[in-house]
Amino acid sequence: DEATNARKEIEKKVNSWNHGAEKLASFLRDYPYLEYQERKEWLANLLQNIQELNSKQKEIQLKITDCEKRLNTQKDRIETYGQEYNGLHGKVESAYEYLQLYKEFLDLKKNQEQLTEQIKEFERTIKNFKLQANRQVDELNQLEEQERVENYHYHSLLEDELYIEVKSLTPKYTNKAKNILKKEREELHFALRKLSTTRNEIQIQLDHSIKEIARIKKAMEEIVLDHGPLKEDLVFPLNGKEQITYFREKMRELEKVVEDGTEQFNKWNEKKIKQENVLEMTVHKFQETFPNEEPEKFNETLPDVQDQLKWEKNQLKEQHDFLLREQKRISKESESIKEAFYELDRFEEAHHFKGPSIIAHVLSDLEIQDFTYERVSFVKNVTAELKRGKDKVLKEWEKVDRAKELFKTFCKNKITNVKMREMARQGIESKQTFNEVVEFQTNMQKRIQTAIKYNEASIIDHDKQLEQFVTHINTHLRTIAGELEIIPKKTKVKVEDKWKEIYKFSIPEWTEEEGKSRIRKHIEWILGQLESDRFLNADGAEDYGKVRREIEIWLQSKQLFRVVMNNEMMTVNCRKVTNDNQVSTRSYSWEQTNVWSGGEKWSKNMTLFLGILNYVAEKQKHIEANMKRHRVVIMDNPFGKASSDHVLNPVFFIAEQLGFQIIALTAHAEGKFLRDYFPVIYSCRLRKAADSNKQIMTKTKQLHQAYFQDHEPQALERLGEVEQMELF
Repeated sequence: DEATNARKEIEKKVNSWNHGAEKLASFLRDYPYLEYQERKEWLANLLQNIQELNSKQKEIQLKITDCEKRLNTQKDRIETYGQEYNGLHGKVESAYEYLQLYKEFLDLKKNQEQLTEQIKEFERTIKNFKLQANRQVDELNQLEEQERVENYHYHSLLEDELYIEVKSLTPKYTNKAKNILKKEREELHFALRKLSTTRNEIQIQLDHSIKEIARIKKAMEEIVLDHGPLKEDLVFPLNGKEQITYFREKMRELEKVVEDGTEQFNKWNEKKIKQENVLEMTVHKFQETFPNEEPEKFNETLPDVQDQLKWEKNQLKEQHDFLLREQKRISKESESIKEAFYELDRFEEAHHFKGPSIIAHVLSDLEIQDFTYERVSFVKNVTAELKRGKDKVLKEWEKVDRAKELFKTFCKNKITNVKMREMARQGIESKQTFNEVVEFQTNMQKRIQTAIKYNEASIIDHDKQLEQFVTHINTHLRTIAGELEIIPKKTKVKVEDKWKEIYKFSIPEWTEEEGKSRIRKHIEWILGQLESDRFLNADGAEDYGKVRREIEIWLQSKQLFRVVMNNEMMTVNCRKVTNDNQVSTRSYSWEQTNVWSGGEKWSKNMTLFLGILNYVAEKQKHIEANMKRHRVVIMDNPFGKASSDHVLNPVFFIAEQLGFQIIALTAHAEGKFLRDYFPVIYSCRLRKAADSNKQIMTKTKQLHQAYFQDHEPQALERLGEVEQMELF
């Protein structure tokens, strides 16, 4: 009953498996992989388009909201500008009227200046007329005075005795002076009186005249020195003395006037020098204060310039008073702005609203009015709003950080591809705005879809390659196993007309499916090892040299044999060859042969070595069967423990059976085994040369005549006739 129930249960499971296999086959027929891939790409494209449309919809909605806000703001600004336009229109009309009046004012001022200039010109003309009148009055006074003098002189002449004396006579013109005429008159009187002047009196008069002439010349020279050259041809007038008296009095008056004028000139000159010094200092100060400016030059008269400067001073005073009022008002506004700026500056480091990415908000008219009259209160409200916004933003950032950490954890635990994992982690860390994250998500989805498509194709191709690789390895191991089975046949020797194998290899069997399955598992294990951290160096980079070495070890044939044989060992059995060239019927395992004596181990190892050489030689070159020895093995000092007959005889027996000629290089100088097993011996020795730094090698050949006569007499003849090729 139990067997029946178990059989029914097994049949039920088999039927279920068959039904599941039929359903799977039907599903694969109805939905092939290519159609699934096309539908999957179509769905991914649809999802991507939906996501892009959602993003565009959000952007358009944000733009619509922003445009509505800007529209409302623009409406408010238009209304404000309309009101300002109405107010400015009246101001423009007033300004136009002001400009007209100002133009008229400038024209009147220009006419006034012209009239003022004409008045000044008239005043200068009147002044000139007054000066001319004063000069004419002076000349008139002078002429009147001269007339008075001339009248006085005329009356004096009328009353003169000489005039009265000659009044009744006819006048006669002469160039002689009055004194000369008087002198001549006196002489005539003396002549009339018939009086003569004595010589002494004339001499006295002559001396007196000479002295007078000298005095007069000296006086004339002094006068010339004082008053310049004189007109000597000028006739001394009749009233010259009276004129001299008059002009001396006039000169004293004029000297008084000159002294007063000189004193006045000195005063004005001192004042001029002082003003020049002040002017020089003022110019120097002006040049220091305004090094690149030139002083203003006035073409008007000084009173006009003073009036103009006075008017400009009044204008500047009014402007200065206005600027002072504006300064007070602006200082008050500045203090208010500084206080508001200080309030804002306290929050700049926390909110970074001065950054280049921050777009300035356009204030409404009400906000501008509030800020104008209550800046500090307005700024405090703004900073409070900023603080509330920042708190809200910080809470949202905390949510974002938690989401980032969850995403990083997901990437670390779920994404096995290192490059894709690092790309996702760095992308979510570097992206800051929502649009950047959405764009990154879209790009990642595209990359993932491309990677999935590529990986699916790669997996399919990889499976094909893996299957080919597994099949190749399994075939290779099958070939090696078959070749290993051939090697014992290459060690068989003929004893008493029977061929006996010295070695026997026992290789565990495996089916093809088992071998492939074990190879796949071994490859998966290798891939797992390669993905671990054991191949990373100190810098975190992959050590390609170590990877290559490990892969070479893992893919060695002996390692693969262990895998396909499920860690079962290949056994090697060996038969012992005795000294009498017999092969024992009993076989020994490889482990048992390892405890043999040194010579016996050397013998069985040489047997296996020669068998492997025989196998390799037959693989490389066809063997001519009619040749007794058709290959050579050269050994470097093989004799140590192997120097007795029971060790060497089996080896040379097997070598002869397998067609090997043994050439040995050894340092043994003597020994019976050399003569028994090597009929030709070359001995090389060194001897000293004449030059102590050099040595000369000599060689000698020894032939075992008896051996060649018994075994190969033809070879003896050849060795005796022809010299063998030199080894050195």
